[in-house]
Amino acid sequence: MRYIAFRRAVRRDPTHASWHHRLGKSLLRLSEWHASSVALQVACELEPTGDRYFDLAVALQRQQLWQQSAEAYEQAVRLDGPDANRVYRLGSVQREMENWAGAAALYRSSLEQQDVPGHRFLLGFALERLEDWGG
Repeated sequence: MRYIAFRRAVRRDPTHASWHHRLGKSLLRLSEWHASSVALQVACELEPTGDRYFDLAVALQRQQLWQQSAEAYEQAVRLDGPDANRVYRLGSVQREMENWAGAAALYRSSLEQQDVPGHRFLLGFALERLEDWGG
């Protein structure tokens, strides 16, 4: 399996951020959320990139670590700019934390970049929670 090769590579060179990132992504595909987040956190510390923080955020989100996931998504957006998917996923974490205003603002931002029907539905859901029927 791929993760075994990446684990060996990390042992050989623990300062190589790409090996940690690849190990984390492999573990993410295997639904090994905690182990994945550990490897991805190391990758982010060694060489921060938006992609690494995005993958870390996904692993943390799978563990329902909402605040940590939000921080990782925010870091991904800071490093690589606000793409529609990252902003949408950050909105979804805000929704899980019942930050309806934050979720609505992020869903709106995501929709400005890319009009996706599912994003509109979740914007409506957040606005309903805010009782903001004006849209």
